[in-house]
Amino acid sequence: AEVMFCKRMLQDDLPRELRRSIVGDLFEQYVTPNESAFSRELYMTVDQIELLQRHGMSIGSHGYEHVWLDSLSAEEQEHEIDESLSFLRLVGSDTDGWIMCYPYGAHDAKLRAMLRSRGCAVGLTTEVDLARLGDRDPLALPRLDTNDLPKEADAPASDWTLRAEARD
Repeated sequence: AEVMFCKRMLQDDLPRELRRSIVGDLFEQYVTPNESAFSRELYMTVDQIELLQRHGMSIGSHGYEHVWLDSLSAEEQEHEIDESLSFLRLVGSDTDGWIMCYPYGAHDAKLRAMLRSRGCAVGLTTEVDLARLGDRDPLALPRLDTNDLPKEADAPASDWTLRAEARD
């Protein structure tokens, strides 16, 4: 509970500039004072993302600044999504029928309406479940995280696999 409280405060609840200051100080003290070098090691470059795209991977959106989208005004939501779409176009992704994976699972009706107007086909929440495409709003689908699946290649079928097979 304490970890979730701290994460939520630093992700959304405190004023933006205070959050940035606290996170910056913590990052410098506990990770490295060189955020740029750390980012280059951790994140993919545009060239690497373009390579994935060229080799058949589907690249979708996770927002532009990884914020709680349901806490933004309509104008801020539009900016966040439009910047994200600009990035998708930059790396060669098709922005007609694209996929959104909501940061923190945060979405609301006004965001989903705006996403529809921009050609979004699927929105993935953080609700853990099998997606049933005919039963739900396609912009509010549950999903499985890799942490919900077995880690070993020779693991027996998981409950999720068995549930999916039972539906077929």
